[in-house]
Amino acid sequence: GAGAKDVDVVLLEPASADARRTLAAVRARNPNVYVICASVYPKEEASIEADAFLVKPVSLAALRSALPSGRA
Repeated sequence: GAGAKDVDVVLLEPASADARRTLAAVRARNPNVYVICASVYPKEEASIEADAFLVKPVSLAALRSALPSGRA
């Protein structure tokens, strides 16, 4: 089955405690996972280091442009 090492990209809401716990578990097994945060709160309030930060509502075009090369 799929495990954390199989995860290339994580999209999460940084204000969610469950999301932060899930990300910690994924990063423990795959520290190079690409992280995209989507939130209504400003980037400065996020408690997660992310590779990309999107402000909700997020368009599909914005999500595609936030993905690393070869993942769109």
